[in-house]
Amino acid sequence: MGKKLYVSWSEYHDIVNEIVKQVEKSGFSPQLIVGIARGGLIPGVQLSNVLDTKFGILWLARCSSNNAAFSLPSNESITIEGKILKNIPEKKVLIVDDIVDEGVTKEVATGILKGMKAKEVRFACLFVNGRRQKRDCVDYCSRVTQGEWVVFPWEKQEEA
Repeated sequence: MGKKLYVSWSEYHDIVNEIVKQVEKSGFSPQLIVGIARGGLIPGVQLSNVLDTKFGILWLARCSSNNAAFSLPSNESITIEGKILKNIPEKKVLIVDDIVDEGVTKEVATGILKGMKAKEVRFACLFVNGRRQKRDCVDYCSRVTQGEWVVFPWEKQEEA
């Protein structure tokens, strides 16, 4: 694993606040926020609290992880959890994830929710990996990395 970028709680709150400002400035009023498990859960819950919006979970993981227990093999099916997700027709939905790298998870999640007849689907992430994607590949984003492995404050910190 290459260079790591450690995010403090303070920086994390700044990132989420910046995304809130972007959402509010755009005039988009989500009726449901969907966090992609696992990386989008904490920021998704925080955004749902700040924006006073219902929260649902989409269990969808494809990328590698520090902990293999939390990554799905590529041949494993996607599962959707949560009663709120069953009631999304004609709702404006904001999907939240921690990082967009190649954009595959974003595309799959967006496709699932559009297939469930969401009225409008937008996507927010804390970081976009700049070596593969441009910042404009998502609707809302606070930071761009250059390939570093981002370590969030709620993740297990390895000893140096």
